[in-house]
Formats: sequence, C-alpha cells, structure tokens
Amino acid sequence: MAAQPLPFPEDGELAASQGLRTLESGDDAAPAATAPLNRLLAVNEELKALAALDWAAHVDANAKEAVQGLEQIFRSATAIQVSVLGAAETSGKWALDGQRNFDSWVSSQTGTTRGTAGRAVKLSKTLQDDLPATRKALAEGSISSDHAQIIARRCTKTDKHRKRLADPRQGEQFLIDHAKQMDAGKFSKVAHAWAIESDPKAAERQWRQESAKEEFTLAPVEDGFHLAGWLNPVNGALLQEALSSHMGRKAADDLRPINERRAEGLISLAAQSLDSGVKMPSARIRPHLTVTMEYDTIERLVHASGPLAPQSDRTCDGTEPFDEGLWAQQWRPGDDHVISTTLDYSKLEGTAPATLPDGTPIPHGVLAKIACDSMLTRVVFGAESTVLDAGREERIFPANQVRAIIARDRTCRYPGCDAGPGFGEIHHSLSWAKHNGTTHVDLGILLCYFHHGLVHERDIAITRKRGEWVFTTRHGKTIHPPGHRPPEEGDPVSILSAPGSDSESRSETARHREDLADPGQLSSVPVQKQNSQWEQPGFYSSGPPPF
Repeated sequence: MAAQPLPFPEDGELAASQGLRTLESGDDAAPAATAPLNRLLAVNEELKALAALDWAAHVDANAKEAVQGLEQIFRSATAIQVSVLGAAETSGKWALDGQRNFDSWVSSQTGTTRGTAGRAVKLSKTLQDDLPATRKALAEGSISSDHAQIIARRCTKTDKHRKRLADPRQGEQFLIDHAKQMDAGKFSKVAHAWAIESDPKAAERQWRQESAKEEFTLAPVEDGFHLAGWLNPVNGALLQEALSSHMGRKAADDLRPINERRAEGLISLAAQSLDSGVKMPSARIRPHLTVTMEYDTIERLVHASGPLAPQSDRTCDGTEPFDEGLWAQQWRPGDDHVISTTLDYSKLEGTAPATLPDGTPIPHGVLAKIACDSMLTRVVFGAESTVLDAGREERIFPANQVRAIIARDRTCRYPGCDAGPGFGEIHHSLSWAKHNGTTHVDLGILLCYFHHGLVHERDIAITRKRGEWVFTTRHGKTIHPPGHRPPEEGDPVSILSAPGSDSESRSETARHREDLADPGQLSSVPVQKQNSQWEQPGFYSSGPPPF
C-alpha cells in the first residue's frame, strides 16, 4: 500500500497544533526559512478551491490529462512528505509535545492511524538513508509512490540488498529504469526477483516466515459455511489453477459473476476428489502448476544441493580429498546414501529465480521442493521469445518406479506418520544430477505433502542406512517416532519399523529375488533405471490441493 500524503489541517488547526502561521511583514522569523511553508500553504488553498469545483463539466474530453495531472501532484506531495518528515524527525522538536515516538507524533498531527503514519515515516527514512536516486525519481514524477514503496520494502531488507543497490549496472538505477517502464503490479515481481537474486538465503527465510502464516477456515454459520484464509503464492496459485480447471470456459448464457463460478469450481473439485477415491501418485494427471526457469537456474540449484554420501564415507584419511563424483559412480543399489535438502546459498547469489505462470518469482528452496516430484520439459527460445524447440515431458521417477516406491514404503516414511500414498510425493536429492546419476528407487522416498515441505523447510537429512531411513535434523540429531524409544547403539534398523519398512519386507524380497530380474513385474525394488533430464522447469505436485 502506498504512503498517503499527509492531509493538511485548516489554517487555524495548523496554528494551534504547531504554532505556525502565514508570514507577514512584522514577523521576526527569517523569511528564507518560512518561504517554502508559505508556498505549501498557498498550494493547499488552491487545491481546496479546485476540489470545490464540479469536475463533471470540466473533465469530459480531457479525463486522461486530468487523471495524469492528479497523479503527478500526488507524486510531488509524497516526495515533499518524505523530506518534511525526515527534517521534522531530525530536528527532535516533536518530542516537546510529549509523544512516545515520532510515529505517534505524526499520527496526532495528521489525524491518520498509527499504521498509515508509520508507513509514511518508514518510507521517508528508507528513501533518505538508502535510496537517494529513488527519492529523486519520485520528486521528478518519473515513478509513482507505489514504485518507491516496492523498492523500499523489498530491496533494502538486508546488507546484501543495500550493497547491491550501489551496483552501477544492477543496482538502484536498474530498478528505477524498470519502474519507469511498467506499472507497479508488474514491477513488484521484478523487484522481488531482484531481491531473491541478491540474497537467496534471506528470501528463503522470509518465505518460511510468511508460509507459517498459512491458514484456511471453514466455519458453519446460520445459513451455510464461511470460508476464509491465506496461502503463500505457490499454494495460492496451485489452488487457483485447480479451481480454474473445474470452472471451465464460461458459456455464452452464463451470467454468473466470477465469484459464483469459482465457488462451483471448488465444489466440483471436492466432489471429484471424493468420487475418485484415494489416488496413487503414479495415477495423477500432471501438471497442476507450471514453474518456469532458465537452464542456468536449475543447473546452479543442482550444484548448490547438499551431499550424497553419508558422513562416514565422507571422512577422509588425510591423504586426498573426498571425491563425491567418484563415490556416486561407485554407488550401487542397496548402498547407504543421504537425501539432503541443504542448499549452499552462496552458489545461488545472482541466480534468476524460477517463476509461477503469472511471473511471480519463488525462492530457490521452494523450487528444490517442487522439483522433487515433477515433470520436466525442455523449451528452447529464440529471438523475441520464439519457440525453436520443445522436448517431451519427462518424469523424474517413471510410473513403474513410483509404483515400486509406493509398494515398498506404503505410507509416508516420516517418523510417526502413516499418511497414505494418495496424499504423498516422492522426495529425492537433486545432487545426483551433478554426476549424471540414475533414478533408482533406492534414491526416492514417499513423504506426505506436509512432511515433504517440512524436510525442505528445516533442512532435514534422510540417510539410507542398512536398508532403513534415518531422519536427522540440521544439527545431526536423530528424529524418532513420537513415543518410541531411541534405538540402541548399533541397532539402526529399529528406527523405522512401521509397516512397509524394509525390515518388514526384506525376507519377502529375498524370497522373490528371482522375480525382480523381470522389469515387468511390480516389486518392492525394481531393477529398471532411468536417467533424469535436468532441463526446463518442473511442475508442482498434483492430486487434492492441501486445503
């Protein structure tokens, strides 16, 4: 929301509250110091006279010029507000009125709410301390107050943001040049992408904080149900995509407003989910949400992903450094390995973020989560966004491997969770792509929607150890099912022994080992391998949206 220009009190009110008055010949104050104030008050009187006119008789054929003129006045007033508030706070005289802080003083002088006054004060501080070029552009009227608010709010949060603002090519002037060319809605996405590129770790942290506020309420009232809530941009776009598909194309005789059609789409979505029964991940129709990125983005995301080898394998004897590429080549199905969600954000600085269909950028950690269980499509663009080539969609885990993982895991493998496969996704490590790794079923694990997001948000590592999944926090602490005793030393198999674990199915697997040689047979561990193609972007998980 843009900071609103502070309303001017009537002359008498101004004199009573601030002890100021229009300068006359007998005043003792220095004319040079009060001349700008007198001019400002004179402009205010002229504006009030203009406000009293009946503009319906004057605009008519000149509506465009009138609206543009008012916008320029608003921009100038906001620029003056920035300067006046900065000077007033610096002088310190506001404290003589007994207010606790400057925000309260501004609110008392203008009659605005504390929130409105606070936003105006914050914009004033940010433009004067960190954004001199933005302040100048606002004063010249070349950008709107909304543009200035977006730059101040999104691009000055961290030291890395402020440092990059000084960059002559990709800094503050870069943002201003883009702001001049587009409306505030489109520019908000540009500024957001710039902030993610400048400090990806901070963007991830902010995303997690905002996502923690997600909520959805379905409350019965006297005549029906009331729906309310808030979702982050990714989940909101996912729900919007699902609702749009159920709304379909509007018929020529359909006179209902969009809100009524959307309500019907929601009901249709819920009914279809219930009528179809529990959906297996391999039976879902994808995509539900398209995420677009540059090839360099997914490539750098892969190289920023965490380690593959367990800590015991990465411990060197001091003679030569550990070679993860060699380790990956020597890895065989059944060997221990790690599915890590850790990202080295220093390798992602300056990387363009992936975007949702409407252009909204998303943090790199969210892209890593989406890429786990997705379809990948390569698209090559030429000049003027001409599509030169489009490859086939390729699933990271083919359908037969997804079925095998479900047959092995049965439920979400997070300690203590028994959510069925119809509410789950296949989680794996992106790091295998660094070494042209395979998509063997040993490298994937079934997690429910919630716990899949949780392991990415909290950097939880999942280690395949002696045929069992061991979950550890970023601090190395093992996560156990609620109410279960910690395993004894040397007894990792007891960590996860719920139905579907390898400890339960190992004897059955041994009995049918000969059957596994036939890739056409559905088994706990198929032998077929597929190479994943890390090219153009993936898709979000499908199935019932998480509301």
